[in-house]
Amino acid sequence: MYMKNLYKTAETLSAIDIENLYDAGKRFIIIDLDNTIARWKTFIIKDDAREWLRNAKEKGFDICILSNNHNRQRTDDVAGMLGIKSFRANKKKPSKQAYIETLGYLGAEVSATVMIGDQLFSDIKGARKAGIDGILVNPIYKKEAPITKLFRIMERLAGRKIIWQDN
Repeated sequence: MYMKNLYKTAETLSAIDIENLYDAGKRFIIIDLDNTIARWKTFIIKDDAREWLRNAKEKGFDICILSNNHNRQRTDDVAGMLGIKSFRANKKKPSKQAYIETLGYLGAEVSATVMIGDQLFSDIKGARKAGIDGILVNPIYKKEAPITKLFRIMERLAGRKIIWQDN
Protein backbone atom coordinates (compact mmCIF):
# COMPACT_ATOMS: atom_id res chain seq x y z
CA MET A 1 0.00 0.00 0.00
CA TYR A 2 1.05 3.57 -0.51
CA MET A 3 2.06 5.52 2.58
CA LYS A 4 1.00 9.16 2.87
CA ASN A 5 4.31 10.33 4.30
CA LEU A 6 5.95 9.64 0.94
CA TYR A 7 4.25 12.64 -0.66
CA LYS A 8 2.79 16.01 0.24
CA THR A 9 -0.71 17.29 -0.31
CA ALA A 10 -2.22 20.66 -1.20
CA GLU A 11 -5.85 21.69 -1.57
CA THR A 12 -5.18 23.32 -4.95
CA LEU A 13 -2.30 24.05 -7.29
CA SER A 14 -2.31 27.68 -6.17
CA ALA A 15 -1.92 26.57 -2.53
CA ILE A 16 1.55 25.17 -3.26
CA ASP A 17 4.21 27.56 -2.04
CA ILE A 18 6.57 28.28 -4.95
CA GLU A 19 9.19 29.80 -2.65
CA ASN A 20 9.27 26.65 -0.50
CA LEU A 21 9.78 24.48 -3.59
CA TYR A 22 12.60 26.72 -4.75
CA ASP A 23 14.21 26.81 -1.30
CA ALA A 24 14.06 22.98 -1.25
CA GLY A 25 16.21 22.91 -4.40
CA LYS A 26 13.44 22.16 -6.86
CA ARG A 27 13.89 23.65 -10.32
CA PHE A 28 11.73 21.33 -12.46
CA ILE A 29 8.01 20.67 -12.22
CA ILE A 30 6.36 17.75 -13.96
CA ILE A 31 2.62 18.34 -13.87
CA ASP A 32 -0.47 16.41 -14.83
CA LEU A 33 -3.01 17.98 -17.19
CA ASP A 34 -6.52 16.61 -16.64
CA ASN A 35 -8.13 17.72 -13.39
CA THR A 36 -4.82 19.19 -12.19
CA ILE A 37 -4.40 22.12 -14.61
CA ALA A 38 -7.55 21.89 -16.74
CA ARG A 39 -10.91 20.22 -16.54
CA TRP A 40 -10.92 16.79 -18.23
CA LYS A 41 -11.01 17.01 -22.05
CA THR A 42 -11.30 20.81 -22.03
CA PHE A 43 -9.25 23.97 -22.27
CA ILE A 44 -10.91 25.36 -19.14
CA ILE A 45 -8.10 26.57 -16.86
CA LYS A 46 -8.86 28.57 -13.75
CA ASP A 47 -7.20 31.97 -13.36
CA ASP A 48 -5.47 30.98 -10.13
CA ALA A 49 -3.81 28.01 -11.87
CA ARG A 50 -2.65 30.24 -14.73
CA GLU A 51 -1.25 32.73 -12.24
CA TRP A 52 0.52 30.02 -10.22
CA LEU A 53 2.16 28.60 -13.35
CA ARG A 54 3.17 32.08 -14.51
CA ASN A 55 4.72 32.83 -11.09
CA ALA A 56 6.58 29.50 -11.09
CA LYS A 57 8.00 30.24 -14.54
CA GLU A 58 9.05 33.73 -13.44
CA LYS A 59 10.80 32.17 -10.43
CA GLY A 60 12.81 30.06 -12.87
CA PHE A 61 11.05 26.69 -12.83
CA ASP A 62 11.09 24.57 -15.98
CA ILE A 63 7.55 23.13 -16.18
CA CYS A 64 6.41 20.18 -18.28
CA ILE A 65 3.02 18.49 -18.70
CA LEU A 66 3.11 14.68 -18.53
CA SER A 67 -0.34 13.34 -19.32
CA ASN A 68 -1.91 9.99 -20.11
CA ASN A 69 -4.68 11.56 -22.19
CA HIS A 70 -5.09 10.40 -25.77
CA ASN A 71 -5.38 13.83 -27.35
CA ARG A 72 -1.75 14.82 -27.92
CA GLN A 73 -2.77 17.99 -29.77
CA ARG A 74 -4.82 19.22 -26.82
CA THR A 75 -1.90 18.60 -24.45
CA ASP A 76 0.45 20.53 -26.73
CA ASP A 77 -2.11 23.32 -27.19
CA VAL A 78 -2.64 23.75 -23.44
CA ALA A 79 1.13 23.76 -22.89
CA GLY A 80 1.49 26.38 -25.61
CA MET A 81 -1.27 28.52 -24.10
CA LEU A 82 0.53 28.43 -20.76
CA GLY A 83 4.05 28.83 -22.12
CA ILE A 84 5.23 25.52 -20.68
CA LYS A 85 6.48 22.25 -22.18
CA SER A 86 4.71 18.98 -22.79
CA PHE A 87 6.15 15.52 -23.23
CA ARG A 88 4.74 12.22 -24.45
CA ALA A 89 6.64 9.33 -22.90
CA ASN A 90 6.75 5.88 -24.49
CA LYS A 91 5.06 4.45 -21.39
CA LYS A 92 2.12 5.83 -19.46
CA LYS A 93 1.98 6.89 -15.84
CA PRO A 94 2.50 5.30 -13.33
CA SER A 95 5.38 3.63 -15.21
CA LYS A 96 8.75 4.59 -13.77
CA GLN A 97 9.97 4.78 -17.36
CA ALA A 98 7.53 7.62 -18.17
CA TYR A 99 9.14 9.73 -15.47
CA ILE A 100 12.71 8.76 -16.36
CA GLU A 101 12.06 9.75 -19.99
CA THR A 102 10.56 13.06 -18.88
CA LEU A 103 13.58 13.78 -16.68
CA GLY A 104 15.79 13.11 -19.70
CA TYR A 105 13.72 15.42 -21.90
CA LEU A 106 14.05 18.18 -19.30
CA GLY A 107 17.69 17.49 -18.50
CA ALA A 108 16.59 17.31 -14.87
CA GLU A 109 17.94 15.55 -11.82
CA VAL A 110 15.54 13.58 -9.63
CA SER A 111 16.37 15.65 -6.55
CA ALA A 112 15.58 18.92 -8.37
CA THR A 113 12.18 17.74 -9.62
CA VAL A 114 8.67 17.58 -8.19
CA MET A 115 5.54 15.98 -9.67
CA ILE A 116 2.17 17.64 -9.13
CA GLY A 117 -1.01 15.74 -9.90
CA ASP A 118 -4.51 14.85 -8.75
CA GLN A 119 -4.24 11.05 -8.86
CA LEU A 120 -2.56 9.04 -6.16
CA PHE A 121 -2.09 5.83 -8.15
CA SER A 122 -0.80 7.31 -11.39
CA ASP A 123 0.74 10.74 -10.80
CA ILE A 124 2.16 10.31 -7.31
CA LYS A 125 2.88 6.57 -7.25
CA GLY A 126 4.69 6.75 -10.60
CA ALA A 127 6.76 9.72 -9.52
CA ARG A 128 7.74 8.01 -6.28
CA LYS A 129 8.78 4.86 -8.20
CA ALA A 130 11.22 7.10 -10.08
CA GLY A 131 12.38 8.74 -6.82
CA ILE A 132 10.65 12.05 -7.58
CA ASP A 133 8.89 13.96 -4.80
CA GLY A 134 5.16 14.31 -5.34
CA ILE A 135 2.44 16.75 -4.38
CA LEU A 136 -1.12 15.47 -4.54
CA VAL A 137 -3.78 18.14 -5.18
CA ASN A 138 -7.53 17.83 -5.11
CA PRO A 139 -9.04 17.18 -8.54
CA ILE A 140 -10.61 20.17 -10.28
CA TYR A 141 -13.89 18.69 -11.42
CA LYS A 142 -15.95 15.52 -10.99
CA LYS A 143 -16.13 14.72 -14.72
CA GLU A 144 -13.29 12.37 -15.60
CA ALA A 145 -12.36 9.25 -17.56
CA PRO A 146 -14.13 6.02 -16.56
CA ILE A 147 -10.82 4.40 -15.57
CA THR A 148 -10.07 7.37 -13.32
CA LYS A 149 -13.38 6.84 -11.56
CA LEU A 150 -12.24 3.32 -10.72
CA PHE A 151 -8.94 4.63 -9.40
CA ARG A 152 -10.84 7.14 -7.25
CA ILE A 153 -12.51 4.17 -5.51
CA MET A 154 -9.07 2.70 -4.81
CA GLU A 155 -7.88 6.08 -3.51
CA ARG A 156 -10.79 6.19 -1.07
CA LEU A 157 -9.99 2.66 0.09
CA ALA A 158 -6.41 3.83 0.69
CA GLY A 159 -7.81 6.56 2.95
CA ARG A 160 -7.87 9.57 0.67
CA LYS A 161 -10.77 11.95 1.17
CA ILE A 162 -11.44 13.31 -2.30
CA ILE A 163 -12.71 16.88 -2.43
CA TRP A 164 -13.35 18.30 -5.87
CA GLN A 165 -12.37 21.94 -6.27
CA ASP A 166 -15.45 22.75 -8.37
CA ASN A 167 -18.69 20.81 -7.94
